[in-house]
Amino acid sequence: MRDLSLQIETSKTANKVWYASPDYRYGSSEELAFTQEGSTLTCTVPEMQYWGMLVIEYN
Repeated sequence: MRDLSLQIETSKTANKVWYASPDYRYGSSEELAFTQEGSTLTCTVPEMQYWGMLVIEYN
């Protein structure tokens, strides 16, 4: 799957979003662009075959 758009509800303001998967870039983490409007954070996962990990850093 490529370019998977995610919308995540959060009560905090995000500072950075990171993504890592053993199926993408040999497991190296990558900072993702994101937008946040109110409590909805939106980002796009570049590629995922089986599983991935999303890390959200908050202010």
